[in-house]
Amino acid sequence: MDTFWDDVFWHDVERHVVRYGASFTPRIIESAAGSYVHDSDGAAILDFTSGQMSAVLGHAHPDIVRAVSRSVASWTTCSAGC
Repeated sequence: MDTFWDDVFWHDVERHVVRYGASFTPRIIESAAGSYVHDSDGAAILDFTSGQMSAVLGHAHPDIVRAVSRSVASWTTCSAGC
């Protein structure tokens, strides 16, 4: 990320985003798999903070990805009038 925009982004985060506990670590998480998240520099970081399903199953668990992919491939939306 461009240094100028990086500085602006993190300044805005510190100013506007609610945090619980410590301040934010200036990393952009781009992906996750299993027990790790991966930042924009490619570093794999063991995820001790994950919650809900990822805490039990890991990020992007293959069974969950398959189930969601099957569902999304056939879902339809309707207007509120339906």
